[in-house]
Amino acid sequence: MNIKNKYFHDRIVLLLLSFNGLISLLSSLIILLKLINLPTGYYPFVQGRFPSGQKIYNTGSIASLYSLIIFILLMLVINSFLSYKIYPHKKDFSIIILSLNLLLVVLTYLVSQSLTSFS
Repeated sequence: MNIKNKYFHDRIVLLLLSFNGLISLLSSLIILLKLINLPTGYYPFVQGRFPSGQKIYNTGSIASLYSLIIFILLMLVINSFLSYKIYPHKKDFSIIILSLNLLLVVLTYLVSQSLTSFS
């Protein structure tokens, strides 16, 4: 059996690929829907500094939040490809790459939610 068939018949790899795809698409859609429904004139927080008890927030553009969606989808493609290429040499590293991608997508989603909060 060649490498391609071994990779796509490995149950752990298929499970992680499915979770990565599902979580990436869901988080991208949720971020996109939240960006579509933002109030007019809203500028998201991109930086917060608190020197000596003062609250100073710097705002950015909406395009910076669209870049999070691109980042999530780009990481899905890159990490899946990297996992596929490493699989014949080190199966464990391939699984670790897919697992860390799942963590990366979840953390990116959490960051996007905190940036679009209306508090």
